[in-house]
Amino acid sequence: MRTSIALGAVSLILLSSSPLHAAGDLKEHLLKRDQAMWTAWGKADGKAFERGLTKDAVQIVAGSGVLVGRDAIVASVSEGGCELKSFEFTDAKVRRLAPNVAVLSYTATQDAVCGDMKLPPKVQSTSIYVRKKGQWMSASYQETPLE
Repeated sequence: MRTSIALGAVSLILLSSSPLHAAGDLKEHLLKRDQAMWTAWGKADGKAFERGLTKDAVQIVAGSGVLVGRDAIVASVSEGGCELKSFEFTDAKVRRLAPNVAVLSYTATQDAVCGDMKLPPKVQSTSIYVRKKGQWMSASYQETPLE
């Protein structure tokens, strides 16, 4: 019995000290994932979205509208038609809602156009991530224009 408790305690310590359990490390990890998605969007790389989204993902993008489901998002990204010249994230925060659910929020500045429409230069973005099979996947992304 004591051995089981000791092993359980050691396991808990090891799990809690894993890199993605610390709030700062998780924030950096999720920020990198969002940065990769923005870069992929700018290159019309739907494959990155296919790998990084849950099947039932939702995206609400300022100036572009609402997309529901990974397949619809992948198709939209893959068809291109947008040019992302630059982007930057500031004021990032992460909140862990549950062991396998985290919310990332940040302010993004961008220089982007879709067709002949310039996208808002500054948006507040929120990404909801769920961890499935050890991998953080984007389940929801929403942005609100600030300017």
